[in-house]
This record gives sequence, C-alpha cells and structure tokens, in this order.
Amino acid sequence: MKRLFILIFLLCLFPLTINAAVATSVDKRDLNIHLFISSDCQSCEEIKKYVEEKHKENSRIILNEINVEEEKDVYTNTRELLNFKDNKYPLIIIGSNYFYKLDRKKLDKVIESYLKNDDYCDLVYRIKSNLNTDDCLELNKNIYKNDNNNLIIIIGIAVIIIITGLIILKVVKIKRGYSKRK
Repeated sequence: MKRLFILIFLLCLFPLTINAAVATSVDKRDLNIHLFISSDCQSCEEIKKYVEEKHKENSRIILNEINVEEEKDVYTNTRELLNFKDNKYPLIIIGSNYFYKLDRKKLDKVIESYLKNDDYCDLVYRIKSNLNTDDCLELNKNIYKNDNNNLIIIIGIAVIIIITGLIILKVVKIKRGYSKRK
C-alpha cells in the first residue's frame, strides 16, 4: 500500500516538473521600460537612477527615455490609447501599464511579471512603429491574472495531493484494522 501511495504522489508531482521545464525553455526577450520625461523634470532622474541601479544585473531590461517635447506625437498617441487626460510626467510605461510617479513595489512587481510572462507586448514600440495596438492592450491587462492563476493551480495540486494521501492512509488503517480482527 505504501508503494501505491508513493506512486500516486509521484504522478501528482509529474505535471509540476513538466511545467517547470517549459517555463525555463521560454524564449527570453528584452523588456522595454519607457520613461517619458521633460527637460525640467526633477523626479525623472530619480526614476531613471532607481531602474538603472535596481535592475542593472538584468541585461534584458532596457530603459528608453522619451522627451515629451521632442516626441510629442508618441506621447499624445500613448496618452490617448491609455485613456488618460492628464498631461503629467514623468510617465513610466511598461507594456501597457503606466505610472506617474515612482512606486517601487508596484514597478518591481510589473517588471517581474513581464519578465516571467512570455506574452509581453510593448505598446510604445507599436505606437512608434505605427503597428496595431488593439491586442497589446488586451494582452497586458491579463498579466496579473496569469500570476494569480499559477498560484491557484499550485495550491489546488497541493490540496489534491494532501487529500489523496490522507485517504490512502485512512484506507490502509481500515484494512489493517480488519486484518487484525480476523
């Protein structure tokens, strides 16, 4: 019976090992962080310094500075697509997520999520290249949902393994109890 329990346990772990192998083989792409700045912006330097220092070890992260005076059309088109009326900067855009100020925790979470996610879509790049942006907006909305779904799946598998193990142990105890009575 112990062999059966071990076999079931190993079979339950098998999908996790396959998922880990697939995750490590995903093609790694660069992650562009677009920083819209103006010449008189003091906090722009703070953001730039933070991103460069915090993520200097990761060669996949590229910080692109976009001067709003020099590239006004890109700035205007980006604001229109993201449906915000404010003319604020510094403006940080990663995928289609944006920040007006430096929120270190949120920024790091978005960066980490995009680095793990193989469906990254660079909205600003598409705007600059006059490419279709419709799918980009939809795709990037799901970035946090993907992280939560993976966690739910892992917790669900763990619960199934624990319940299966408890049932098997209960069956073994019951069978032992019957065999002792005879």
